[in-house]
Amino acid sequence: MAARSSRLYNESAYLLCLRGMMQIITRPPCPFENYTIAHFLSNGKEVIEACRYYLSLLEEGEADHEDTQSGKEKEKEQEKEEKEKRMPALVPDADNSQQQPPLVLLHRPSKGFCKTLAVIFPRLLKALEELQAQQQPK
Repeated sequence: MAARSSRLYNESAYLLCLRGMMQIITRPPCPFENYTIAHFLSNGKEVIEACRYYLSLLEEGEADHEDTQSGKEKEKEQEKEEKEKRMPALVPDADNSQQQPPLVLLHRPSKGFCKTLAVIFPRLLKALEELQAQQQPK
Protein backbone atom coordinates (compact mmCIF):
# COMPACT_ATOMS: atom_id res chain seq x y z
CA MET A 1 0.00 0.00 0.00
CA ALA A 2 2.77 2.47 0.93
CA ALA A 3 4.73 1.64 -2.23
CA ARG A 4 1.67 2.33 -4.39
CA SER A 5 0.99 5.63 -2.62
CA SER A 6 4.62 6.61 -3.01
CA ARG A 7 4.58 5.81 -6.71
CA LEU A 8 1.39 7.81 -7.29
CA TYR A 9 2.87 10.75 -5.39
CA ASN A 10 6.08 10.59 -7.45
CA GLU A 11 4.14 10.42 -10.71
CA SER A 12 2.03 13.41 -9.71
CA ALA A 13 5.14 15.38 -8.70
CA TYR A 14 6.83 14.51 -12.01
CA LEU A 15 3.85 15.80 -14.01
CA LEU A 16 3.71 18.99 -11.93
CA CYS A 17 7.42 19.55 -12.55
CA LEU A 18 6.88 19.22 -16.30
CA ARG A 19 4.06 21.77 -16.17
CA GLY A 20 6.27 24.10 -14.14
CA MET A 21 9.06 23.67 -16.68
CA MET A 22 6.72 24.72 -19.48
CA GLN A 23 5.78 27.88 -17.58
CA ILE A 24 9.41 28.75 -16.85
CA ILE A 25 10.44 28.10 -20.46
CA THR A 26 7.70 30.32 -21.87
CA ARG A 27 8.06 33.05 -19.20
CA PRO A 28 11.53 32.87 -17.62
CA PRO A 29 12.02 34.99 -14.49
CA CYS A 30 13.59 38.31 -15.52
CA PRO A 31 16.67 38.34 -13.27
CA PHE A 32 17.48 34.75 -14.25
CA GLU A 33 16.41 34.73 -17.90
CA ASN A 34 19.84 33.96 -19.39
CA TYR A 35 20.60 31.27 -16.81
CA THR A 36 17.17 29.67 -17.28
CA ILE A 37 17.46 29.60 -21.06
CA ALA A 38 20.97 28.13 -20.90
CA HIS A 39 19.83 25.48 -18.43
CA PHE A 40 16.92 24.26 -20.54
CA LEU A 41 18.95 24.35 -23.75
CA SER A 42 21.62 22.14 -22.20
CA ASN A 43 19.39 19.80 -20.15
CA GLY A 44 16.16 19.67 -22.14
CA LYS A 45 17.31 16.63 -24.09
CA GLU A 46 17.41 14.47 -20.94
CA VAL A 47 13.85 15.46 -20.03
CA ILE A 48 12.65 14.68 -23.56
CA GLU A 49 14.36 11.27 -23.49
CA ALA A 50 12.78 10.42 -20.13
CA CYS A 51 9.31 11.42 -21.37
CA ARG A 52 9.76 9.39 -24.56
CA TYR A 53 10.79 6.38 -22.47
CA TYR A 54 7.61 6.59 -20.38
CA LEU A 55 5.46 7.09 -23.46
CA SER A 56 7.06 4.05 -25.11
CA LEU A 57 5.87 1.95 -22.17
CA LEU A 58 2.30 3.04 -22.85
CA GLU A 59 2.64 2.26 -26.57
CA GLU A 60 4.16 -1.15 -25.84
CA GLY A 61 1.47 -1.94 -23.28
CA GLU A 62 3.98 -2.14 -20.42
CA ALA A 63 2.39 0.57 -18.28
CA ASP A 64 1.04 -0.80 -15.02
CA HIS A 65 -2.57 -1.91 -15.32
CA GLU A 66 -3.42 -1.72 -11.62
CA ASP A 67 -6.87 -3.21 -11.97
CA THR A 68 -5.72 -6.48 -13.60
CA GLN A 69 -3.80 -7.88 -10.61
CA SER A 70 -5.17 -9.44 -7.46
CA GLY A 71 -4.08 -8.11 -4.07
CA LYS A 72 -1.53 -10.87 -3.50
CA GLU A 73 -0.07 -10.45 -6.99
CA LYS A 74 0.32 -6.71 -6.38
CA GLU A 75 2.06 -7.35 -3.06
CA LYS A 76 4.52 -9.79 -4.65
CA GLU A 77 5.21 -7.32 -7.48
CA GLN A 78 5.80 -4.51 -4.96
CA GLU A 79 8.18 -6.67 -2.90
CA LYS A 80 10.13 -7.51 -6.05
CA GLU A 81 10.33 -3.81 -7.01
CA GLU A 82 11.53 -2.88 -3.52
CA LYS A 83 14.33 -5.47 -3.71
CA GLU A 84 15.38 -4.19 -7.13
CA LYS A 85 15.47 -0.61 -5.81
CA ARG A 86 17.79 -1.60 -2.97
CA MET A 87 20.23 -3.34 -5.32
CA PRO A 88 20.55 -1.24 -8.51
CA ALA A 89 22.32 -3.04 -11.32
CA LEU A 90 25.13 -1.11 -12.93
CA VAL A 91 25.84 -1.92 -16.54
CA PRO A 92 29.52 -2.28 -17.45
CA ASP A 93 30.55 -0.44 -20.59
CA ALA A 94 33.02 -1.57 -23.26
CA ASP A 95 36.14 -1.11 -21.11
CA ASN A 96 34.55 -2.96 -18.14
CA SER A 97 34.20 0.18 -16.03
CA GLN A 98 30.80 0.77 -14.44
CA GLN A 99 28.31 3.31 -15.76
CA GLN A 100 25.84 5.21 -13.64
CA PRO A 101 22.24 3.98 -13.73
CA PRO A 102 20.10 5.88 -16.25
CA LEU A 103 18.35 9.03 -15.08
CA VAL A 104 15.02 7.50 -16.05
CA LEU A 105 13.42 5.57 -13.22
CA LEU A 106 12.84 1.99 -14.26
CA HIS A 107 9.60 1.38 -12.38
CA ARG A 108 6.46 0.65 -14.33
CA PRO A 109 4.44 3.85 -14.38
CA SER A 110 0.68 3.75 -14.13
CA LYS A 111 -1.40 3.89 -17.27
CA GLY A 112 -2.99 7.14 -16.05
CA PHE A 113 0.45 8.73 -15.67
CA CYS A 114 1.39 7.77 -19.23
CA LYS A 115 -1.90 9.07 -20.64
CA THR A 116 -1.49 12.40 -18.85
CA LEU A 117 2.11 12.60 -20.02
CA ALA A 118 0.92 12.00 -23.60
CA VAL A 119 -1.14 15.21 -23.28
CA ILE A 120 1.62 17.30 -21.66
CA PHE A 121 4.60 16.08 -23.69
CA PRO A 122 3.76 17.66 -27.09
CA ARG A 123 3.36 21.08 -25.44
CA LEU A 124 6.65 20.69 -23.56
CA LEU A 125 8.43 19.60 -26.72
CA LYS A 126 7.01 22.57 -28.63
CA ALA A 127 8.11 24.98 -25.87
CA LEU A 128 11.66 23.59 -25.93
CA GLU A 129 11.80 23.72 -29.73
CA GLU A 130 10.61 27.34 -29.73
CA LEU A 131 13.22 28.23 -27.12
CA GLN A 132 15.92 26.64 -29.24
CA ALA A 133 14.70 28.41 -32.37
CA GLN A 134 14.77 31.79 -30.57
CA GLN A 135 18.40 31.26 -29.62
CA GLN A 136 19.55 30.37 -33.16
CA PRO A 137 21.44 33.18 -34.90
CA LYS A 138 19.37 34.78 -37.65
